[in-house]
Amino acid sequence: MVIRKDGVMYDDLSFGTITMEVTDNVNHPKHYETGKYECIDVMIEIFGKEKVMAFCQLNAFKYLYRSDRKNGTEDMDKAQWYLNEYKELENM
Repeated sequence: MVIRKDGVMYDDLSFGTITMEVTDNVNHPKHYETGKYECIDVMIEIFGKEKVMAFCQLNAFKYLYRSDRKNGTEDMDKAQWYLNEYKELENM
């Protein structure tokens, strides 16, 4: 089984090729993409860096707060994503 850079997983079998889409709910959730821009990038353009940094802090808190009651490790991974985004914005 091989995953290409575009996120498609495939397995080349003797009787054909099977393809399926791999979803990344932490780093690139499909429901936050609209064409070529991700929601967080549009938020930075509209609201500015400081407000998006505060949003990242609050979202990280939200995901950690509910992780034991909802999605466990996935929520902790999402919290980490928002903390990383905060740090990236801080260095801009």
